[in-house]
Amino acid sequence: MYGVGEFYRNGKLLYSGEIVAGYLGLNTALAHGKFSISLNSRTHPPNSIANLMSGNYLPIAYEIRKALEVQPDFASAVKHFEQLKLPTNAYIAIAGLQGNEGIVLTRDENGVFDSIVLSESRWFVIVTNWDRNALEPIYDIRKTIGILRVSAIGE
Repeated sequence: MYGVGEFYRNGKLLYSGEIVAGYLGLNTALAHGKFSISLNSRTHPPNSIANLMSGNYLPIAYEIRKALEVQPDFASAVKHFEQLKLPTNAYIAIAGLQGNEGIVLTRDENGVFDSIVLSESRWFVIVTNWDRNALEPIYDIRKTIGILRVSAIGE
C-alpha cells in the first residue's frame, strides 16, 4: 500500500511525504514552510548492508523523517545531511523557500562527494542515478533529455 501521509504535532501539520505501508522512513517529503527533500539511490558500496546491520547507522529514509521534525530551515537541513554519517551512498536533493535555495548532495558513507547548488546562473539542476562527472550509460539518457527539455522551456 502506498500513499501520501501527513504528520501532525499538537494539531499542526509538520510535514507530509510519500509513505509505504510498514516502512518508517520517507524518501520524498515536504516540511511545510521550511524545505523539501528527496532521496535517490547511487551505486552502493559492498558494505552497505553490513553498515546497517552494525547498529551504528539508521536508514537514510528514517534520517529524513527525523530531519523533517527537527531541522528549522533549508540551511539547517543541508548542514545536517552534509555532516550525517550514512550507511551507503545516496543523492539527496533539498529545496528551500527562497530563490536559489536548492542543492543536490552526492553523498558517500563518509561525507559529501560532490554538490550542485542553485545560483543566478544555474537556475535548474537535473540529476539521475549517475554522478554528474560520469558519462551516462548509453541505455539511460534521462539527464540529457531532461536538460534539453528544461532548457527549451526557459527560465
